Amino acid sequence: MKNFTKLNLAVATLLTAGALAPVSAFAADNTVETNDTENVQKITGNTKITFEGTDGALTLNQVPNFDFDNHKLSKSYDTFESKNGGTVKVTDLTGSGKGYFVTANASDLTNNGATLQTKSFNFTAANSAVDEATKGQITGSTDTPIFKTTTKIVEGNADATGTLESGATSAKLTLSGNNVKAGTYTGTIDYTLSNGPQQS
Repeated sequence: MKNFTKLNLAVATLLTAGALAPVSAFAADNTVETNDTENVQKITGNTKITFEGTDGALTLNQVPNFDFDNHKLSKSYDTFESKNGGTVKVTDLTGSGKGYFVTANASDLTNNGATLQTKSFNFTAANSAVDEATKGQITGSTDTPIFKTTTKIVEGNADATGTLESGATSAKLTLSGNNVKAGTYTGTIDYTLSNGPQQS
């Protein structure tokens, strides 16, 4: 079961100076320039726009799934590598400038009550591209253990506002024994999104 957080989106409020009235809320800041020679007067008006973030407006939009494919029963097994599981996608409209991080925790894989003898389940995510406008980026991780333990897999920097998507993800599964029964084994990964830097 995937566990992700969805909260309210931020609200943007627009305020502008009055365009028609000669006196506005910003009149005290107006700049007046007079050129008596050319009988010209120029007055500079002001404009303003305010964007307000909303506490908790942080959304985990997309998380990876992993398929380790089909294999013949064998006397021994190497590490299984997954196909591309997709990306981690996050939207941050909090306006906090604190960044965020995502953790993952993979469960046992089971088949009709039989549990796959798992030694490790490791997660890898490539970095996202740096957003040219905001300098926001999601930083990935390499070969991070997530089997029955909660571990940070990606992190958004302080400029990671709006919607960003990690690079490609993959996973490695290593068994602790070769006593495997035929069948399809399935499990889950719980992903959790948190605001701000990870607490030690």
